[in-house]
Amino acid sequence: MDTEHDALPWDKIHEFLIDCGSIRNPKDFSEAVVKKIVALIPFDQARVYYVDDEEDVCDEYLLNVSKRWSSLWREYYSKLENGCHGLYAHIKRNGSELVLPCVEDRFYDYTDTRDGGEYLTDYIRPQHLKYSLGFGMSDNCGALKCAISLERVSPCRFTDRELRIADCVQPHIFNLHRNLYAAVLSRPSEAERKAPLTPRESEIAGLIRTGAGTETISSKLFLSRKTVYTHIAHIFEKMDVRNRQELMVKLNRRRTPPLG
Repeated sequence: MDTEHDALPWDKIHEFLIDCGSIRNPKDFSEAVVKKIVALIPFDQARVYYVDDEEDVCDEYLLNVSKRWSSLWREYYSKLENGCHGLYAHIKRNGSELVLPCVEDRFYDYTDTRDGGEYLTDYIRPQHLKYSLGFGMSDNCGALKCAISLERVSPCRFTDRELRIADCVQPHIFNLHRNLYAAVLSRPSEAERKAPLTPRESEIAGLIRTGAGTETISSKLFLSRKTVYTHIAHIFEKMDVRNRQELMVKLNRRRTPPLG
C-alpha cells in the first residue's frame, strides 16, 4: 500500500491526461506530452522523433538539445553497429502491433555502463547525459509513429516513484495517440465493400474529402509524398474514380441523406 510520501499524484496525472486528450493532431499531441509531463517527471532535455511509413525519421522536436547532436545521431549513431542505438533497437512487436515495453526497457542509466564503445564515449558522455526515459507511440495500424526521450544531465536519476508514474501514464498516452489515427470513414460504399479500403486509405480518403492536398496529408500523417501517392492510387482503383474530384463527389454523395 502506498504511503503518503510514495502515493502517486493522481490529480496531476488526470489533469495531464485530460489536457493531452484535448489535442487532435499527432504532432501537437506528442509535443504537448513533453511540455506537460515535466510537471510529473522532471527532466533537463527531451527529444521527439517522428517516423514515416518507411520507418525513417522524418521530423523532430528538440527541447534543450543541440541540433548538431541530434543530426549526428540521425545520420550516424542511429545506424552504428547494425542500428543497435536506433529507434527500433528495443522495439518489440506482436505481429505488426507495437508492444508496450516495461519500464526496465525504457529506462537507461548511462552512468552504469563500463564499456559502451564509441556511442558512449563519443556521443553520450560529451553531452553529459546521465539518464533517459523513453516512450514509443504508434498509429492505429500498430506502426511506430513517434519516439520520445526524456533526459537528465544532472546526477539525479529517475526515482522509483517517477518510473511508476511513467508506467501509469504510458498506456493512456499510447491509446490517445493511436486514436488520433482512427479511420474517419464509417460507412463503406459499394466499391469499398467489394475492395475494402485499409485503415490508412480510409484516413487519407477522409482528408481528401476535406480538401487536403498531398503536402498536407504527408505532413499530417508523417508519410512521404511517394507513400501518399501510392495510397491515393489504390483508393482511386478501389473507389472506381479517375481523380480527386470524382472521389470527393462519391464520398460526399454517400454522406448526403436521401430526399423525401
